[in-house]
Amino acid sequence: MTSKIDPPKIMFGNKELTVKQVESCVGGNLLGRTVNRIILGITKQVWINDQKVANKLKILDGDTLDKIYKATTNKIIKNLIFEQRTKVKMANLQGRKIAIIEKLDPSLRLFNHPAEYVKIVEHITRLADLPRGIVLAKHQDKLVWVRKDQEGWKVIPPLMEPQSVKEDELEFVDVDTVELEFLQKDFVLDLKGKKYPSPQNGRNNESLLKATKELKEKIAESGQGLQFKFSIGQGKSIATLDDALEASESGFVANKDERFVQALTHDKMNGMAILQAKGYLPEGEYCADWVALDNIGDMTIAIVADAAGNKKSSHDGSLELTNRFRQILTTQLVKLQKNGNLSSEDIGEALTQAIIRAELVTRSEGQMVGSTMACTIIIPSGEKRYAIGFGLGDARVMLKKEDGTAKDLTPTNFESPYSDPGPTFGAGIKKIVPIFQELRNGDTILLGSDGFGDNMEAKSLGKTPIQVLKELDLAGKLDNHPKLKAFAKNPEEWILQATSPSDWTFNTRRDDSEEAAKAREWQGSLSKESKALLQELHTLYSEHLLEEMDGADIADTIYTHCTKSPFIEASLFVLKMEESAKAKAADIDQRLKSLYQQEKDRILDELCIENLKKYKDFAIQLTDLDGKSEELTQLFKSWDEDPKLAHEWFSKDVRLSDKFKDRPGYEEAGQLKLQIDGMVNEKISPFSATLKAQQELEKAQVLDKLYRENLETYKDFAIQTTGLDKESEELTHLFASWDVIPEEAHLWLGYRAGKPDDFSLIAVTVK
Repeated sequence: MTSKIDPPKIMFGNKELTVKQVESCVGGNLLGRTVNRIILGITKQVWINDQKVANKLKILDGDTLDKIYKATTNKIIKNLIFEQRTKVKMANLQGRKIAIIEKLDPSLRLFNHPAEYVKIVEHITRLADLPRGIVLAKHQDKLVWVRKDQEGWKVIPPLMEPQSVKEDELEFVDVDTVELEFLQKDFVLDLKGKKYPSPQNGRNNESLLKATKELKEKIAESGQGLQFKFSIGQGKSIATLDDALEASESGFVANKDERFVQALTHDKMNGMAILQAKGYLPEGEYCADWVALDNIGDMTIAIVADAAGNKKSSHDGSLELTNRFRQILTTQLVKLQKNGNLSSEDIGEALTQAIIRAELVTRSEGQMVGSTMACTIIIPSGEKRYAIGFGLGDARVMLKKEDGTAKDLTPTNFESPYSDPGPTFGAGIKKIVPIFQELRNGDTILLGSDGFGDNMEAKSLGKTPIQVLKELDLAGKLDNHPKLKAFAKNPEEWILQATSPSDWTFNTRRDDSEEAAKAREWQGSLSKESKALLQELHTLYSEHLLEEMDGADIADTIYTHCTKSPFIEASLFVLKMEESAKAKAADIDQRLKSLYQQEKDRILDELCIENLKKYKDFAIQLTDLDGKSEELTQLFKSWDEDPKLAHEWFSKDVRLSDKFKDRPGYEEAGQLKLQIDGMVNEKISPFSATLKAQQELEKAQVLDKLYRENLETYKDFAIQTTGLDKESEELTHLFASWDVIPEEAHLWLGYRAGKPDDFSLIAVTVK
């Protein structure tokens, strides 16, 4: 239902006119509007023409203009309002541009052409309009974090309810460029020569400082002596995915069946971004991945972020972190460039400043959501191009070369469990993996969340360590790895024992299973050298898998592999079975719980009947009322109908009230209650043990039936994921054991299924 708009009145001089009256004097045929103007002149002593209306609209506030625009059908008035609103927006835009130019300090390091500077300022201005989460401000001479919602600005104190504050009481602080000083567990910000501690921080900065220092040093060392070109010359432009993401967000972010796909290209690069929620996204949850792909002249910035969980706050946190990070990074790059040139030290400094400042904001959120990230800057140096950036947590960056070979630029530890994303924004940054890679024409840099990276690993594809060793050897991938090559010819006993995918990491879905226990024992026996060989195998297999994929449409090939492969379908099937098993188990629990309560009530009822006279005598003593009083008569009547109410009265009304404590019979009544409670527990105990055994038996029977009814589906997935013939000796033996114990099929497939997580991928191919 559309709410009715109440048209505002418009003042001309001291006369109040309706929108209809103004409309009658503007537009239409000459005779009609002339007559209407004469009538208004006689009745209201006001003469109106188009210019007077235009002048009046200039001094009205935005809300009033919006109301008039909605209320009027007159095209001339609508056009006048549109022009006025556009002028206001342009004035605001110019004001923001001036503020950005001031913070960039252009007098020190100008681009080669003023037009380039205008483009970058407009880009940063647009970034400032995107959702960025909480904002730093000074309030009552203290720094506070604030956020704006529908009700206005609110201070966000940790672990407390937000507090409303007026905007004119806030002096906003630019986190992108403000001078920062590190203390052990705090940041100090320098505002116009005065130092302010950052609000409510308290996390140790030592690991963050160490990680960013190492990142900066490694990037500087890798690019020593190189100069990179940051140019937005004539004919160049700035392009982003922002409009496409905004238009598509409501469609894919909470719908597992929809995906976001968008290309972004220029004469030196083809870019593609894909986003999709996980395949088992429950109703009311959201995709927690987000991406940004910005072409700024000849430079490209690609970012993938993945926040923890799938709540609305996860989605918002990932989106806001991405926007915040890219604005800080872009601003820092502009500040550090000198006549359009950047050194590797400059790029390393810009990246570390973006990490530090984004971390400062993220860790200070009232409801902090940790997030992983991968970022690369693809930038020219002479005739060559380089990818420079980092990987944080389980975000992944890989390279598919033009010749078909591949390189894992941010390899994960083979032991790392999927339940642990590693270092994240907000929850503590201890390690950052640097990226510095020369790119040739035809090379494709790939950035993705764990929905991409995890599904490029052997353990997600049902491969055991010994299988990976043999497969890589047969494919000729060990020729440049002499230790592994020799090991493949004469494998030692320890790797021959690795017969399960869970041997890579025992911390998988079922830590308490027999298979996980064996993996735990096996890993505990490994030497340092054995673990190094496993790590090499783990990384080589990810690269081998990427090499086997068709490079012509690599982004779509990876998307299909990570979201629609038999391994992913198998995982979705396993999850479906687990949900079904959980629901059936809950039904059993509820039914047996009801039986337990019925028996407990029956026992209590018998004991209360036996002791009803004692209850009534104690009630008379405690209340000091006559047993035939109206109050006790009504109370005793309810007890006669349901004797358990007598016990309940003593348990709640008497024991929880101070007024009875000093009354005669209070202690004795308490002893009676405890005595009856003890007798109930004693009498119910054998029945409870019987129910427990029945519960376990029924659950086992239900699970056996569930798995047996779906046994053919388990077998089909086994055939698809192993690539073996149904009649092969291995599967024949396996299926025979499943026919006897169907649960083994579920456990087996659970360890060999893929990981249907939120999926995000950016693929950038150099032309």
